[in-house]
Amino acid sequence: MARCTISFGANIGNAAATVRRAADRLQQELCPDQASHFRLSALYETPPVGGPGGQAPFVNAVAALETSASPHEVWAAIRRIESELGRTRSQRWEARKIDLDILMYEDVRIWTPQLKIPHPRMCMRRFMLIPAREVAADMRDPVSGLTIQELVQRLEERGPGIYLHARDPRSARSIARRLAHRDASQSPGTEASGAGGGIFVGGSGGWIHPVSTSPVWSAPSVPSSPLGNDTATPPPFLHVVLCGEEAGQGTSPDRSTADPRSAVWETRCLDMARCLHLCPNGPGQDVLAGEPRYLLPADTLDWTLHELRAALDAMTCPLSRL
Repeated sequence: MARCTISFGANIGNAAATVRRAADRLQQELCPDQASHFRLSALYETPPVGGPGGQAPFVNAVAALETSASPHEVWAAIRRIESELGRTRSQRWEARKIDLDILMYEDVRIWTPQLKIPHPRMCMRRFMLIPAREVAADMRDPVSGLTIQELVQRLEERGPGIYLHARDPRSARSIARRLAHRDASQSPGTEASGAGGGIFVGGSGGWIHPVSTSPVWSAPSVPSSPLGNDTATPPPFLHVVLCGEEAGQGTSPDRSTADPRSAVWETRCLDMARCLHLCPNGPGQDVLAGEPRYLLPADTLDWTLHELRAALDAMTCPLSRL
């Protein structure tokens, strides 16, 4: 039997009832004779993060279960349940009748355009981490090596903050400044004092620290403290690695669509995914060992800014227990 965590989200119709129905169907599909091996967290209401405007609040939850199904069998089951309960896909992060995602499956790491385990944005999303802590606090993220409890604690201690890695540090700083300036109407973006060079971003707040010498592209010999933070702000919680140095000049497909062909761009990031140990057989030392990380294809500036803003918002997302 394998231990697995699955997230639920819905914001169309009676969302709470739909989440409970999806949980019942999931238990029937994946552990039909062992209901005691299925635990559902409390339901939480959260604001929409990252998607089109005008959406209703979401209802979120996480289930922990033990199953004999393989990762791909679990994925097939949740897709069947989504379809059964009326899920349609036309725009990324849109309002939805139901959304199910595998967060973790044992210590498995999978990186394909269709399926990624662990969930690539899990570490940054409070609306996944908080309910996951209720049912699987001790389950360990196989990428960062941190348990769910440790991830929540670090996020609460550090707050919204990003180390931004790019092959060309000037690109990382330019992107951070652009995001701060774009949000200036809500809260002006200003560079923090100190050698850390943090840039404050408005909206719900947060800091972006462009990494001047990223160990991701360094030689195998890495300094003992390559990511020192000399500002008065807490050290950033999340490492975001930009895959593609030509941000703002690329011509990748529109990622707002749900057409599976739009996922082809992800295959270009496979080498970097291996380097970051997001998938098996990563080469050499994990230079970000013990740190949450997210690989962001950065070939279009608008999408890069959108993803960074959504990441900061997800770290501060308020939850109201239902």
